[in-house]
Amino acid sequence: MRTTYCYRLMAVSPSPNNCTVIQCNLHHSQTATVQLRKWLEANDTAVALIQEPWIGARGQINGLSHLRGKLLSTTISDKPRTCIYYSNKLHIQPLTQFCSRDLCAVKLLADAATGLPEVVLASVYMAETDVPPPQEMVQLINHCEQNGQHIVVATDSNAHHPLWGMELANERGKNLTEYLFTTNLQILNKGTTPTFVNKRSRTIIDLTLASDGAANLVHDWHVSEEASLSDHRWIRFNLETVIKVQQPKRNPRKTDRKIYTDKLHQSLEKPVAPGRLLDTAQIEIQVKELTSNILKSYNSACPLSDPAPRQGHQWWGPELERLRRRVRRHFNRAMNTCADEDWENYKTAKSKLKKRIRFRSTASWRGYCGNITSCAQANRVRKILANSNASELGSIRKTNNTFTTSPEETERTLLEAHFPGCRFVRDDRREEMNYNTSTRNWRYAE
Repeated sequence: MRTTYCYRLMAVSPSPNNCTVIQCNLHHSQTATVQLRKWLEANDTAVALIQEPWIGARGQINGLSHLRGKLLSTTISDKPRTCIYYSNKLHIQPLTQFCSRDLCAVKLLADAATGLPEVVLASVYMAETDVPPPQEMVQLINHCEQNGQHIVVATDSNAHHPLWGMELANERGKNLTEYLFTTNLQILNKGTTPTFVNKRSRTIIDLTLASDGAANLVHDWHVSEEASLSDHRWIRFNLETVIKVQQPKRNPRKTDRKIYTDKLHQSLEKPVAPGRLLDTAQIEIQVKELTSNILKSYNSACPLSDPAPRQGHQWWGPELERLRRRVRRHFNRAMNTCADEDWENYKTAKSKLKKRIRFRSTASWRGYCGNITSCAQANRVRKILANSNASELGSIRKTNNTFTTSPEETERTLLEAHFPGCRFVRDDRREEMNYNTSTRNWRYAE
């Protein structure tokens, strides 16, 4: 017996545009995570290549869930030191075979309409105790070179070299440079603006590397002047890609039942074929007419609507915004004067903001849970707690020991493994499928 599987592809109108990529090292800081989250809420077509995220007590990444995108990190080790956040509006496939504690990678899918190629985006952390480059990064770059794929690597190298603006080179910088000379990677860092700033030093250790083809797709690379609330400053650039155009949808829960009932009664007042139905052909006509009337009534009672934008933190108020601006002012002053007193003022303001964030978020959650008075509200809390922010299904290993290269190939591989011998039918609209009813089916129905 064969199983027919019909899968629907999202109808997306290609619109060539730029997505904003932000490279940031959060230094395991809660305040830096909140600052990044505020930026992601305002940019709905962004990719964040993150190193050293804020880790909770159970080893999970905190502060970046329930956004308008997905968060990818390794699932085989605790306390990951890299992760990638990407918007739902981007055509992205996770490369799970290359995800580890110190590396995370995704792939921007190619677009035939615009001619944009596939681009791999990777977030890499190079620990100070290890000799750069890490072996996982070498394997990923070799994979991209062998398959002709473009790649952009955002890394916290903890290395110094004049090639990216430092006056002197350390041993880590020499080892990394020797490796880069054996690849087709370019260093996108420009100028001598420091990417790591604290009271004691200002260095350039956060690097953006890109292959020759990917470098042509990167525009406006710069070290951001915005306060990241971390020792590492943000690096931002634009990358040519295709943005999904979200299609309007119907929400059955918002159906006006009175309008639906009235419309359906009006359409059923006059039957198509009055009298007794004598054969299957007349039954088919009546069924199609009834189905059409039901759908027309439903479409009138439940019109199409655009998805509502996700709201930000409800507990973020004027007090926290005022403290955030104060932290930024102290940071800018400390950067300009380099005085110990100004750095201490910045540290004190940052510590106060962190305490108030914890107080406000905890109080808001306790207040919300304490005001639950109905099953609907309790069910909403259950959904929030059950949501693990799982990312999309990425690449999986096939029987020939290779990995899938597209979401469609991944779905096909899973279906062939779990439903051997199934037949695939590609159809974009389920409503237009024709079901040919045989005489045997009618006899069975009788």
